[in-house]
Amino acid sequence: MAPPAAIRWFAVVSALMLFHLITTSTAIYCDEDDCYDLLGVTQSANTSEIKKAYYKLSLKHHPDKNPDPESKKLFVKVANAYEVLGIM
Repeated sequence: MAPPAAIRWFAVVSALMLFHLITTSTAIYCDEDDCYDLLGVTQSANTSEIKKAYYKLSLKHHPDKNPDPESKKLFVKVANAYEVLGIM
């Protein structure tokens, strides 16, 4: 005898929710921003590309080179993103 429709429905929904929880996201977040987006690289970027993007952005937004307060905030975010992605 087959289980009632409500039990089958519950089993299917539970399996889908479990699958959703198990699958990992490929995005890596630095606070509320995606680290890859901050550095302007794709998620398939290798360490050399990440390093090059970081150096380019850090020269542009470093507080000694750019006195804008928003630029300083972006520099801190970029440095954090590089630190997070560099460890991987």
